[in-house]
Order: sequence, then structure tokens, then C-alpha cells
Amino acid sequence: MARKKSSVVKIAKSRATSTLVRSVDLSDREFMGKVLLTFKVMPASANIPIEKIESEIKSKISADRMSREPIAFGLVAVIVSTLVEDAEGQVEKVESALRSIDGVGEVEVTEITRTI
Repeated sequence: MARKKSSVVKIAKSRATSTLVRSVDLSDREFMGKVLLTFKVMPASANIPIEKIESEIKSKISADRMSREPIAFGLVAVIVSTLVEDAEGQVEKVESALRSIDGVGEVEVTEITRTI
């Protein structure tokens, strides 16, 4: 006994036959996107000049944007944004470069955003 095809299968089959698919070889292209990383860099104490930390950040990484954020009792954090390749290990690489700066107490990743 032959089975009848359901109407759902018929609809799916008719839609699939009208789909145009082109074969494109993209093996020579790189699809590495960019990621915008934002860090909050806290000085080890309020006695450390924030200008010194900012100049060290500029020498260690290519900061696209930098601003100051008052925390409390004279303590000011530096908010740093940088654009990097969307590849494994990039966040850790930038974070370790920021941590290696003299006078930096804490580094926190506050935002990771893929660019279009």
C-alpha cells in the first residue's frame, strides 16, 4: 500500500525547488572581523598619577578611545577601547598588556562588541 505525502512535505518540496543556490568559491578570502574591546583600568592607589597610566596605555596598545571615570575618594579609572581582530587570544593579549603597566591595580573587561 502506497503512503500519501502530507501537504507539509508537498509545500516544502515546492518551495525548495524554486530556491536558487549559486556555488561560490570563497576559500581565498579572509573573514576575520573586528571586535571592539572596552576595559576599565583601575590604578593601584589614588596617589598614582592618572596621566602616567594613560601615557603607558598609549605606548602598550593602540587605544581608539580613552576617558576617565571618577570612582571615589580621588580614585579615577581609565576607560579604554581598542579595536582588534576577532581571533582567539586577542582579549587576553590586550588585558595582559594593560596589567603589565606599573601602577595598574585592576583591569576589567567591560564590553566586547563585534563590528559589522
